[in-house]
Amino acid sequence: MGHWSRGEIERAFRDYSHAVVEIGRSSDWSRYADLFTEDAVYLEHVYGEMHGRERIREWITATMSVFPGSEMPFYRRSGTPSTTTEAGSSGRFSTA
Repeated sequence: MGHWSRGEIERAFRDYSHAVVEIGRSSDWSRYADLFTEDAVYLEHVYGEMHGRERIREWITATMSVFPGSEMPFYRRSGTPSTTTEAGSSGRFSTA
């Protein structure tokens, strides 16, 4: 058995999911970096590997600010809490 209960993990994921949805709605991309530890390593499929929260912040704010209305779709994954859903092909965020 792990350190955290299933309920704690599900709540943490739900809180994270809701935070990402709100960040997408508000376009406050700097807040996205606040979800990571200072020593985080972020692997992005096009931009590669970024080290540290502040590097992630630089990347996300620059990338998502290039074109007005940029969005980050939140995709539902198998086994995730049922409170999060994908809102269709538009990439808009949604919570059930």
